[in-house]
Amino acid sequence: IKKVREGTPCIPSICLYTVSDRLSGLCSASQVDDSSMLACGFEDSAIRLYSLLPRPLRSDPADVDISRVRLYCDSNEVEDDSTPEESDSKLLRGHSGPVYGLDFLPGNEVMLSCSEDTTVRAWSLKTHTNVAIYRGHSYPIWDIDVGPLGIYFATASKDTTAKIWTLERTFPLRILAGHNMDVDCVRFHPNCNYVATGSSDRCLRLWSVQDGRVVRSLPAHRGTIFALAFSPDGQLLASAGEDRRIKVWDLGSSSLLKELRGHTDAVYSISFSRDGSVLASGGAEPLVHLWDLRRSVSSSPSDADSNGHMSPEHLASFPTSTSSLHLVRYAPRNLLTLAGSTAAGSTADISSIS
Repeated sequence: IKKVREGTPCIPSICLYTVSDRLSGLCSASQVDDSSMLACGFEDSAIRLYSLLPRPLRSDPADVDISRVRLYCDSNEVEDDSTPEESDSKLLRGHSGPVYGLDFLPGNEVMLSCSEDTTVRAWSLKTHTNVAIYRGHSYPIWDIDVGPLGIYFATASKDTTAKIWTLERTFPLRILAGHNMDVDCVRFHPNCNYVATGSSDRCLRLWSVQDGRVVRSLPAHRGTIFALAFSPDGQLLASAGEDRRIKVWDLGSSSLLKELRGHTDAVYSISFSRDGSVLASGGAEPLVHLWDLRRSVSSSPSDADSNGHMSPEHLASFPTSTSSLHLVRYAPRNLLTLAGSTAAGSTADISSIS
């Protein structure tokens, strides 16, 4: 058993979803835990839900459906927002600006979205309608993350703050102020007691949910931090961004365990495997990279070549048919899901490659 654990990690099964570039600019993507549904946010303020199962999405009757109100669109074409009660996809409207973040609550009954219009919206996945609006930020909201228990959610904004909310209140419970520039990404710790934020000020901060205090502050990168991910056991935090590097931190000692190099452009999304042995990453290049963290954590920091050659922890890389990846995520069964926009024209709204 020990020999198996110390061997090279297995390459996961990978499923890539590509969104047609004929749709209005993919900004964000998220998937439910059971891999049954994919949500995509677009520049024209629309959100599209796609069924990933043979059965269609069904909308229960609702008294008021404000998602059908067309508020904003960059395209001059008239688009039919009406969808049948059962279909493979659903179009949700309510925001008045690009949708930069999406996440699902446990149970898959509610989805949250954040936008350039400074609001967060809650959507019922039974009626596919907007059921609540949360206001508190004064500038665009770049990212949103729901805590593992579904009690809290957190937002990151251009107004230099992150905020912690609950579904029951339309105003924030905690304001996390301390960054000097945009807060670009936010993630909950697996124990729900802490929130990590990454910023354009190149710093990484860890906050207490209970009182909003900063418990860790690290000058992490040489550019904007776009992506964060906690290991399943909560001991490690990975960060990545504009400088094309991925850094793995030990939260207990606030020390850098490894700097992973190999990306040729900005990194937008990272995710730990369910056993924490592999880190997957993707961004503004048509590749997804896999990194062996069992080797990474046991070796000394910054073993990468100074000329930017691939780090020794690099396990594999796979080409994609996308211009960039907006979602890199391990599902509970250790399936690696990717989502991005197509690099070339496509007639289908969404397609998958396994």
